Amino acid sequence: LRVYTRTTPTSLQHVQGCSASRRSHPFAALLTHARATQYTRSIHVVRTLAETMEVDTPSPVAAHVLKWADGGSDACLEDAKRMFTEDQDGFSQLLVHLVRCVVAEEELSSEQMVNFLLELYDFASTLAEESAEEGGASGDKMAAEGAGGSSASGEKEGESATDVVTTFFLDAVWVMDLMHEKAGPPRTRLVELMRAVKEAEVIAAARMREVLEPEFLAEIKVVASAQSFQRSLRVVNTRRHMHQPIEFLMSDESEGFAKLYVALAFHIGPALDGTVSIAQVKEVMGMFHIAPMRVIDITLYVLMNAAAGCGDAQQARALVARHRPLLLEFDANALVQVLGFMFKRHEEETLEALAAGAAWDVAAMQILARFTVLLVVEEVVDMEHILPYLTPTQAQMQRRKAEVTKKAALLARSLTTINLNQDESEKTSEEAADDAPPYVGNTLSASLYPAVPEFPALEREMGRNQVFEIIGALLFYHENERALEMLSRFRDGMPCSHPSVRESLAMQLSMLVQPMYDAYRAREAKARAHAKSSGGGGGKPKAAEGKKGGDGMDVEAEEAESAAGELSTFPSQLFQLLPLIGAELHTSTPLFYKVAVVVREVVTAAITHKRFELPQRELEAVLVHSLLPCLSLTASAYAIAQPIWDTLRVLPYVVRYRIYFHWRHSKYDSHPLLVIVGAKALHETRKIMGRVARENIKVYQRIIAKMSHSNPVVVFEKVVENMQSYGNLVPLVNDLLRFVSPLSHDVLVYVLLHEMASSAKPKMDGIGVASWLSSLAQFCGIFFRKHASVDVGGVLQYVANQLKNSSSADLLVLRQLITQISGMEVGEQLTESQVGALAGGTQLRAEAFPGEQAKAAKRSVVRLRDAIVDGALTVPLFVLMARQRTALVYHGKSEKHLKLMSQRLDDCQHTIVQYVEFLHAHAHSFETIAVGLDVLIDKFGVEVADAFFFVRPVLAKLYRDDIHAKEGSGGESDTRGELMPLVESLHPAHVWESLSPHLFASFWSLSLYDIQEPGDVYNSYIEKLEGELLEERAKGKAAAAANNMKEEDKKRAVKDIDKRTRALETRIAKLKCEKKDQHAMVKHVLERIRASAGQWAEVGSSTPFTRAKNATEMFLRICVLPRCLYSPADALFCAQFIHVLSMEMPGGFNTLHLMNIVAKELSKIVCACSEAEAQCVGLFLNHLLRTFMQWADDEQYYTEHIGGLTSFLARPDAPPLPHYEFLEVLRSYARCFSDALTKCLSSPEPLHIRNALYLCTTMIDVFPVVLSNVTKLVRQVNHIVENDKRGDVKLLANRYRAQLQARTPNIPTRESFRCKNADYKKKAEERLKLEEEQKKKEEEQKKSKKKRKSKKSDSSKSSKSSESSSSKKSDAGDKYAISLAL
Repeated sequence: LRVYTRTTPTSLQHVQGCSASRRSHPFAALLTHARATQYTRSIHVVRTLAETMEVDTPSPVAAHVLKWADGGSDACLEDAKRMFTEDQDGFSQLLVHLVRCVVAEEELSSEQMVNFLLELYDFASTLAEESAEEGGASGDKMAAEGAGGSSASGEKEGESATDVVTTFFLDAVWVMDLMHEKAGPPRTRLVELMRAVKEAEVIAAARMREVLEPEFLAEIKVVASAQSFQRSLRVVNTRRHMHQPIEFLMSDESEGFAKLYVALAFHIGPALDGTVSIAQVKEVMGMFHIAPMRVIDITLYVLMNAAAGCGDAQQARALVARHRPLLLEFDANALVQVLGFMFKRHEEETLEALAAGAAWDVAAMQILARFTVLLVVEEVVDMEHILPYLTPTQAQMQRRKAEVTKKAALLARSLTTINLNQDESEKTSEEAADDAPPYVGNTLSASLYPAVPEFPALEREMGRNQVFEIIGALLFYHENERALEMLSRFRDGMPCSHPSVRESLAMQLSMLVQPMYDAYRAREAKARAHAKSSGGGGGKPKAAEGKKGGDGMDVEAEEAESAAGELSTFPSQLFQLLPLIGAELHTSTPLFYKVAVVVREVVTAAITHKRFELPQRELEAVLVHSLLPCLSLTASAYAIAQPIWDTLRVLPYVVRYRIYFHWRHSKYDSHPLLVIVGAKALHETRKIMGRVARENIKVYQRIIAKMSHSNPVVVFEKVVENMQSYGNLVPLVNDLLRFVSPLSHDVLVYVLLHEMASSAKPKMDGIGVASWLSSLAQFCGIFFRKHASVDVGGVLQYVANQLKNSSSADLLVLRQLITQISGMEVGEQLTESQVGALAGGTQLRAEAFPGEQAKAAKRSVVRLRDAIVDGALTVPLFVLMARQRTALVYHGKSEKHLKLMSQRLDDCQHTIVQYVEFLHAHAHSFETIAVGLDVLIDKFGVEVADAFFFVRPVLAKLYRDDIHAKEGSGGESDTRGELMPLVESLHPAHVWESLSPHLFASFWSLSLYDIQEPGDVYNSYIEKLEGELLEERAKGKAAAAANNMKEEDKKRAVKDIDKRTRALETRIAKLKCEKKDQHAMVKHVLERIRASAGQWAEVGSSTPFTRAKNATEMFLRICVLPRCLYSPADALFCAQFIHVLSMEMPGGFNTLHLMNIVAKELSKIVCACSEAEAQCVGLFLNHLLRTFMQWADDEQYYTEHIGGLTSFLARPDAPPLPHYEFLEVLRSYARCFSDALTKCLSSPEPLHIRNALYLCTTMIDVFPVVLSNVTKLVRQVNHIVENDKRGDVKLLANRYRAQLQARTPNIPTRESFRCKNADYKKKAEERLKLEEEQKKKEEEQKKSKKKRKSKKSDSSKSSKSSESSSSKKSDAGDKYAISLAL
């Protein structure tokens, strides 16, 4: 115990553990309780300790300690004498207590303790003399009657009684010395006690030097100093234990070793089945005085060599098992120490060999490790006892791995470092190869495919490892449980990088995988043979006799069933070993491929055939820790990447993306080889992206594909980073991915989502969506359009998640997806024909928007639709977009720029319209995936306009079904009657006192297709297609009659022309059929409205005129304004529906009142709109004014159909509005519009100016109405063009000014506009005639006056001339004076 405590820092804890198992030392229990009480200095604690000891120790120690504490020293001495003869364990404990009381200064001094010892020595001396006289009988009696039967202090046979007292006392002092190592009063009193004992010469100094510590001996002045004593002790021990007499070395011990070796080797060996006699070993040991440790060493050496010579592992295990009794005779701790010495000696020899330049002996280490494992397996030694002797320690392994990883990171960083000061002449050959062109002839440059570092290089970096040799030996002997435990324990040290571990794991994997892989190959061979036999000769199929099994089941189904049956249970051991071997599986490419195939078959059997439940966590661990890292270390591994992708593709995209994340951020940053490989892949990708262009795209397509087969995450991270910086790379990158594998495609989608979700760059740059996000969104659309097989569900879920986080910028991704895949574009400027085609059917819209059909990719459209429907995102995406649009206006942060807010609002609105139209056009049964209005409005809080827009196809279908079912019926059907309670709950009760809920429901349920037939648009496109058809037929005739063409070319040309001709005929037929169906539909709808108009008008109890005004105002507020702002088609619908109500519901609707409200509130409407909404308002007013202008131009039509309608009454008692007054009303509306728009154009807010310009541009065909409206507008527009500094506003103003200047000559004056009325024109002509006659009279009067004046002037001239002639003579003398006057 003393020696163990001196060499082990945790001695006290070990003593506690020993005392719990076997109380081999007399004061072990006391020491345990003392540690529990933390050695507090109190006599009360001593009493408590003594009382506590009564539970474990039956000796009366506690009573004696209490007697001493109460002052009964004599009684205690008598009891001690009695205990010395009867209970030596109790006596030793009593001494410990007494010494502790002295140290604690509790009623016992050093002098009393010395006197107590002297009395005991006297008693022991007397007892020894009596024992000597009786021949030692008393000593034997004491040994027999002692409690516990043995002394833990190491008492030898024949030891005297005084020596026993000395030993017990010094052990007690030694324990107190260890307990009070720090300087303090207790240690001072202990030193004083021992100095008193020394001065009294109770105990000899030699005995003190044997037991006590050197430092304590120096303190009590037994030795001069602790250092000198330790040096002397080492010299003595060396002479005693390490040196032997020459005669023993040359004769006895050599002969003993030889005889022991012969005795062991004679019975131990691979071909021998005998066992060594234990008696023989003991006989040799006794005869030649051989040390037991040397016997153990020789025995282990012989047994180890014999086990190494066995043919296989089973023979070696049997050999060690036969000699297990011999090994158990030795002390287990001694065996462990010898084994530890053998490992240490092997490490020293290895270091010496490496220092001499030789290779280290791997085979010797394997032999030693495997033999140690055999001893552990046979339970001769414990693995936990061996590990402390092995090198390196776990902390050293972690430090070594960190150093290797850091070194790999530095190497990786050096690959991307650019030396700007380096000359061309200083470049190395590798750098020169990097600058060389990547494609030379038909071979690729070697620089693009750098060699992966060899694995032995990593072995040299990681160094030798005895622990890993043990793990390899465990795997060699198939001790998988112990091996897996050790691998998990030392995973941080990369155990599989060691050859023995890697090879043993590979052997285990090969044994597990090979049967399953052979079954897979046999199944594949059978399938190929069946396919070949069913093909027959010449490619014709054979008879159906071989296509069915015995029970009629298909052969393919039978094969699939048998394939699933081969894997009836989950191979748990395989999935345990794969994460442990990790990336080191790449060293055996055939085994790697077999493992990938088997894992794929396991996943297929679990998921497809439901043979067993697949633990997802284990599968993810296999992919993350083994298969994917190995793929990264295998160059151009498309053949291996395919089975890995087959395994991944059955997993949800959430699981796949989590696997990719761990692959990138857990492996490429921690594994040294992956760090280097990732850096090289990044370096090469950077070079490719810097060189790629349209001219050399074909060269780099294959290069980037081969690189992405192994390291897709690293490669595509750089590619995506470049796309964010340079948007013009988007089409190039899309072409660059031509030969990329499906796994790489899926990884690319993950990289895109990761960049968009985790990028620190802002998504909005203050003007709009940031350029980097626009580039990625554009790439997403192009990529998913071209690669229809790629899963788009992750992108859709990402958009939904971003909408949950109130991020509307990512809606651009969804918009680009729908635009690029389906060709649908919303928010673009529409031409006149396109606006008219909005009212048509599907075929007419396809003719008006040919880009949608040209851009649409059918497979990609189906894939996108299925991803939305199968991912249960149909309704959530719509609800999130609708709520986000509302949040932008009412709940968003305050925006400094209304333009940006308007743009975000328009983008959100356009995406909603585009998304819903995509679902309406491509969903098979939209009514099955849509939800009810009550759910959208009440549960999700969607606005009324959004909710009706989403479910309008369902409502329109119900409406049309009702029309066909009850044609000509005047009442509401039962189906639409179910909608009324919901409609009435949307608004308060006072709303329905002014407006009919049936009118509200009809307005929101119908679409432009239902109430307007664009017959002119249909006819124009039909005429256009018929003209093209005639041209094609003429070309066909010319091609058939051509003589200058080859016969094959002629047939090909005629065939192409016939194909185009048939296509044109089909399009024309579809247009005609669609026109006919829509004509019937519009007719039925209008009849239904006409039949229901009477009920709609009878709402309220006021007068008819007041009722009509109230209904009109309410209809405008809750129906027209919300819907006309939604989309261009809805704006046209509102205008057309107002026209229908004006014609069919005259008693319950007032069109003039509606126009009055619009004219008065136009400035407010324009200022409250976004840019797109302003364009919709422009379309709405343009359609209304166009209709009014048609009525103004045709007085007869107005008089016959419009003039008598009550919807155009200005006052309750007014007569029908005549045409002349209608013109004045229209001119007043135009003046109000001009004033409102001028006011908006003069606003200081740029958004108001932009909205007004958009509205004016949209209405340019019908507004301004008269020339007087132009003056204010032109003045304000010129002011904007000349003074406004904003380029976008100035551009819009210039455009509108040019359009206005082009139309100004055609704008009528006020008088010419009034002349559109016949009566006013007749009166104007008569008034003009009278004015002309009056002018003629005035001119004749002026002429007569001029004649009279001319006659008078002639007579006066003649008289003057006579007078002048008579006076010439008289005035001649004054000529000089007159000239002076002049």
